[in-house]
Amino acid sequence: SIEHPVERSQVRDYLAQRLSESGFEVEYYNYDSVIDRFGRGIDIANLYTVCEPLGDTADSYILLMAHLDSRFGNMVKGSMVYSYGAADDGYGLGAILELSSLALNYRERWSQGLKILFTDSEESNLEGIRYALKEDNHIFDNVGLVINIDARGVRGPAILFETSPGNEGVIDLYSKARAPFAFSLTSAVYKILPNFTDFSPVKEIYPGMNFAVIEDLNYYHTNLDNFENISLRSIQHYGEQIEPVLKEYLINPKYKDPSVLLKKSDKLYFTMPYLGLFRLSRSCYLSLKVLVLILFSIVSIFLLKQRRVLFNHLITIMILNICLIALISGFAYIISAIAAYANGLDFKIINLAFIKGDRIITISTLIISLALYSLFYLHYIRTGRYKPIHFLSTGIITLYLLSVISFILTGDSVIFFIALLPSVLVYLSSLFNFSKLISLGAVIITLLFATPLLISLYFALALGALFILIPLVTLFVWVLAPAIHSFISGDI
Repeated sequence: SIEHPVERSQVRDYLAQRLSESGFEVEYYNYDSVIDRFGRGIDIANLYTVCEPLGDTADSYILLMAHLDSRFGNMVKGSMVYSYGAADDGYGLGAILELSSLALNYRERWSQGLKILFTDSEESNLEGIRYALKEDNHIFDNVGLVINIDARGVRGPAILFETSPGNEGVIDLYSKARAPFAFSLTSAVYKILPNFTDFSPVKEIYPGMNFAVIEDLNYYHTNLDNFENISLRSIQHYGEQIEPVLKEYLINPKYKDPSVLLKKSDKLYFTMPYLGLFRLSRSCYLSLKVLVLILFSIVSIFLLKQRRVLFNHLITIMILNICLIALISGFAYIISAIAAYANGLDFKIINLAFIKGDRIITISTLIISLALYSLFYLHYIRTGRYKPIHFLSTGIITLYLLSVISFILTGDSVIFFIALLPSVLVYLSSLFNFSKLISLGAVIITLLFATPLLISLYFALALGALFILIPLVTLFVWVLAPAIHSFISGDI
């Protein structure tokens, strides 16, 4: 860390040696008497190298970035601990060493060049990248794409958790990735987190991607971020995504113009296991929202005329569900607040770490909440007064309204809208009495979409956000329960 200048220089020299052994000419960029976040004067040094296509000088470059320092002292439950930086940011450093080595194997095919920047003092105040931008801006000359590799945990999937604004071209390029794992929602969530990376100062200037593993917060910036706890699967997942993107950028003449990825429009995107990456332009997404609203309205008119759906029942079910979800939210808040108090910690919504048995607490709270909702659903269905179709229609309305609100506030609402699409198909199929197989498909698709996204949000926000996350799960169950009921009974 910045508190260990001798050891940090050893890391820097080792990295320079490894790059030199691969054939790169490495430059040290020293910045003396930098004032760190504690007001102390420190000396830092970035490492930089550039590699051109064989026999040519490139007009455009891809820049791979990671930081070479680890976290300075961090107070954890009354004890000062230091991170060993194995994941944060050993993952980034190691991945770039391997990625650059592999890229040299097809250097004769390059149309573009490769730049590598290992920054210093990222953990303090992003000093390395800030000084690079301020004093050695030629590093970024003709850079057409920046890929930053970081870590906020030690395991789990490597997530493309942030892109530069106007990401249309960037996401189209990312579609080349193997095993993609990305949600446009995470960029919106990241904006509210008190976290920054080397990507933060450059994302408004250069097109780019920001990758990290985020599981789990108990390892982040502590002595548990060590070699014994690294995950080879996580490291490999960085490579599976970034290597195809790197190769495509280097060899495709399309990227000779460094401005080719500078776009004004954003794409909404998400991934689902086994199905891959889905990309939607904003115009396509908004058109789809309008189409779904029209379809839902038409089906509702038919059902109301057939008196299969009663308006007063819809109002009652809507109120009951909202009250129950509010109750579940309050319950989850109390549980996480008690857990914080029991561990001698101040409660906070974001980054509430170091809770003993946090996984057990989360799973138990989730099971109790889902059991409560299941009993609520079965009680009202068995009385015969309300039907599954009332739950399904009100759930769709709620998800749709939330998707509109979310889109207005953040520019992204896939978490709500994509989850309601299968439910709308179930709703439509109820008119034609063939809902059983449609319902099964809807349950599978919803689970494939929602499960990895909700798990990722949990690891990003941690235990303090249970009162937000568990109601989200309950919200999806609101539309899943009628679909499951339809599959089992053939009736909705």
